[in-house]
Amino acid sequence: SRSVLPAGAAMRYQIAAAQTWNASWMQPAFNDSSWAQGTTGAGYESGSPNSPSFLSSISTNLQSLMENGASGALFRIPFQPLPGNPRGRYFVRMRSDDGFGAWVGGTPIAFVGVSSTLSASSNAQVQRSGTWFESLHSIPAGSITSPQSLLAVHGVNYFSDADFLMMPEILFH
Repeated sequence: SRSVLPAGAAMRYQIAAAQTWNASWMQPAFNDSSWAQGTTGAGYESGSPNSPSFLSSISTNLQSLMENGASGALFRIPFQPLPGNPRGRYFVRMRSDDGFGAWVGGTPIAFVGVSSTLSASSNAQVQRSGTWFESLHSIPAGSITSPQSLLAVHGVNYFSDADFLMMPEILFH
């Protein structure tokens, strides 16, 4: 397999909040220039240590922005698909705590532990306290045709959970 969007990729992010909510944030044409910049592997770990610990996976620490308040964060991660018409599939691999919705090029591809009608105040439907969940979502190679595409992720926490992790990757196989 070949990495198309590795862990630690550049991204823009914003804490999900009613006053800044825009229902088209996951569309490629959305203007995210006012959003903060970081790298994937976003989250925080507080309280007792997780097993395995999230700390080595976190490159964008959201603890001061989310703990004791915000239930989610929005992430926009550009990536470049393979050129030409490759045979195979793209796989979005997500390490998450607690839930998320994901879109590629504005098209929904996965909702894990959340409703498909996410909003600024959404909470995860499951709590994965102290551990992350790894999921894999397949996308046919022919469905990503733009020379520059976008993975959009709405990561959500379970109410006042003491940890949060969103670490997406895209692989081609």
